[in-house]
Amino acid sequence: NRVNVDGQAKADGGSVTVDFAEPVPAGSLLRLEVTGMKFPAAGGDYSVEGSYTTDRAKKDLAPSSAISIIANTPLQSIVNWLDEQPWVEAWNSNQFLGMFFKPQLLVTSFSSLFPGWLLCLAIVVACYPFAIVLGLLFSLLKISKHRLCRAIAVVYINILRGTPLFLQIYIMFFGLPMVGINIDNNLLGIIVMAVNSSAYLAEIFRAGIQSIPRGQYEAASSLGMSYVQTMFSVILPQTVRRVIPTVTSDFITAFKDTSLLSSVGVMELMMFSKNLTTVSGNITPYVAAGIFYLIVTLPLIKVVGIVEERIARSERGAGPRPKAVKQLKEAADAE
Repeated sequence: NRVNVDGQAKADGGSVTVDFAEPVPAGSLLRLEVTGMKFPAAGGDYSVEGSYTTDRAKKDLAPSSAISIIANTPLQSIVNWLDEQPWVEAWNSNQFLGMFFKPQLLVTSFSSLFPGWLLCLAIVVACYPFAIVLGLLFSLLKISKHRLCRAIAVVYINILRGTPLFLQIYIMFFGLPMVGINIDNNLLGIIVMAVNSSAYLAEIFRAGIQSIPRGQYEAASSLGMSYVQTMFSVILPQTVRRVIPTVTSDFITAFKDTSLLSSVGVMELMMFSKNLTTVSGNITPYVAAGIFYLIVTLPLIKVVGIVEERIARSERGAGPRPKAVKQLKEAADAE
């Protein structure tokens, strides 16, 4: 028969002393539950020891089996510290803040999402050189004198720019296996991102090439340069300089668009966020993912602004003149 026994418990460090209001009958099985236990953060093996006192004598209990405790990581230590802070409890009591900006989950999300963030960067960095080459190729085809070349470029660019990237991802990931082409998901993600970005880069390069005055072509022709020599030695170097800000902006867009790869199981940043949100039932992991995107996009946006400002100054004739600066410096040193 189960019998409740009244008593008083007193905790002192790592020990608990219990005094019962009445003696426990001999032969009884005593069950003592201790809640709120906290083991040392350093971890290790611990066992529970104890003794009991009767009216006759004090007897020791057999030690329990060793309890293995894993040491707290620095991340877990931070979370534990946050759990004890009154302001964190007040913050989380607000429905909006607790759902979107829970401090404990924000800290753990940064650690959990980091591998996905690295994969996002790897995909966009790997795909963009191929996208630039493809974009330049189709931009040259679009301004070609041959009608067939122009038609191929127009169809390629218009289809890719006119359909959602989401649809292109589904066609590549689910359509290719149906025709017997099986490629690693990460590699396929690089391919589909490169193909999609190349269509936008083709129009950027095409506009940049056509912005170069015709006088540049005529001057190169007067020097005996062929069309190919003129394009690669005169026109394209000037084009690249002009389109750098726009290309950088497209790179930012491509980096954010890698989030769509999560829909086909690529373990990038948003896929990690989705899994963590499902487990926690909280939106904070998505906010942490947004912060990871901002770590890349905000500096690049700043770089684009600086480059555009310098190009504009240079176009107005206010750019630096290396020879003049060197002469002024030499004159100052001479004085």
